[in-house]
Amino acid sequence: MPPVPETLYLLKYHDNSWPLVRLEMRARFGFEPPPGKRMYLLASAPQDITHSACIEKAVELIARAPDIASLGALLLERLPRVEEAMVDMRSIGHEPSPSTPDLYQLLPFIKGTFELKNPKIRFLLTRTSEEWLFGRIVSEASKKWTVHSRKPKTFSSALEAQFARFCLNALAPHGKELLDAGCGSGSVLVEAADMGFRATGIDLQASAIGMARANLEHFGYIADLKIADVREWKHPTELAFVDFPYGYRCARDRDGELAMARALAAITTKAAIFICGEEMSDDIRSAGWDILDAATMPFVNVTRHVLLATPRH
Repeated sequence: MPPVPETLYLLKYHDNSWPLVRLEMRARFGFEPPPGKRMYLLASAPQDITHSACIEKAVELIARAPDIASLGALLLERLPRVEEAMVDMRSIGHEPSPSTPDLYQLLPFIKGTFELKNPKIRFLLTRTSEEWLFGRIVSEASKKWTVHSRKPKTFSSALEAQFARFCLNALAPHGKELLDAGCGSGSVLVEAADMGFRATGIDLQASAIGMARANLEHFGYIADLKIADVREWKHPTELAFVDFPYGYRCARDRDGELAMARALAAITTKAAIFICGEEMSDDIRSAGWDILDAATMPFVNVTRHVLLATPRH
């Protein structure tokens, strides 16, 4: 039996984030976890998930088998001698959990030495209701958004750090040069800078630019900041991000939103994220965009509609 080519991705997220999880998964892999198996995903191509908002670990599978004994036999064939290794155990959602006796049963099949405090290589043992899986941990999420959520300057309506990261992961396959049009206090810019985007933030309000600059400096990040109106911005960009004003006491300026969308269609070469307080697919299409994907996130006082779109040049 040939070695298993898949990479196992272990997910961790709050249930109410599921629409955004699906958005990130579709952008990364072209598909999402199947019904009933929402806490893990198997894919043939390995990915660096350091910046993921919901994938906790990426595990390069070495063996899959219906029982521990069969798994161990495969490891004897496929796993070379290891030095200073560690084997983690992890349950997957509501799937059965591996136990310490299970690990002890498997260890004799692994040739080499082990180190629990500072291992050079880490493996993972887990299982589903149908099979056991063993592989090497190749990537883990930094979860930097948990730190960024405590930025020193913010607005009450500012986009949450994890929400911004979900959306940026949907944009990431399309490019790395980003314009945050209406950047506010810099929630998107902070996540974008950490994720390696070349980011520019513009806003009409000097106070907002000041807050964004303070937040970026607080975390040691760099982005280009300008006091400017996106409707007059002429510099081309690969990607754009717009979080339209919305909320319980926020009046919607539909004409202004459409003007922003049209202006961005003229200068964006790859893709954009639009976050709207109302369903705006038809409006965004009329402004020169094609919708690639969408997610709807209900909250107490507002529902956020996320649109991933490409300009229709």
